[in-house]
Amino acid sequence: NKPGLHRFAWNLQQKGPWNKDPKRSYKNGPMVAPGTYTARLTIGAKTLEQPFEVIMDPRVAEEGISEADIEKQLAMQMKVIDLLNEAGKLKEDLEAKAESLSGKRGTKDELEEVNSILNQLKNDEGAYPQEMLLSQIYYLYNMLNGADQLPGRDALVRYDELVAELEALKKQAAKVI
Repeated sequence: NKPGLHRFAWNLQQKGPWNKDPKRSYKNGPMVAPGTYTARLTIGAKTLEQPFEVIMDPRVAEEGISEADIEKQLAMQMKVIDLLNEAGKLKEDLEAKAESLSGKRGTKDELEEVNSILNQLKNDEGAYPQEMLLSQIYYLYNMLNGADQLPGRDALVRYDELVAELEALKKQAAKVI
């Protein structure tokens, strides 16, 4: 927005999961897959474009990982990000509902129901809390984001389990939100 020369560096990451805190929202996304990308600079009505190629780390290729493997890993990471976004937004909706019910007469049962769902979704405060659904989804995401490799069968099975758990919580939440 200021005149003069500027430098932009892309860390090769895509959007990460949504977060209520704008400073943390969409950070720590997965790395892009190898391929051709386009840098676009728009100045007023004029747009300049320059294609460039992102190549796979040769050390990863030496380990037997193919570009197709990276694409599958990326697809799985994006599915987990979508799941994190759903779970995070459900948590925020439930917390807002709990706050609106807090202290009102005749809402004790409804508030208990909302808090019961929240307790299954987010960790308790304090040291060494039991990891609840949202933390378990984050753990899966970090595990998938940690290395260039095909997602293992255990990760795929765990993803399906977490989806089922979130769907069950969403059904419960639909009754009280």
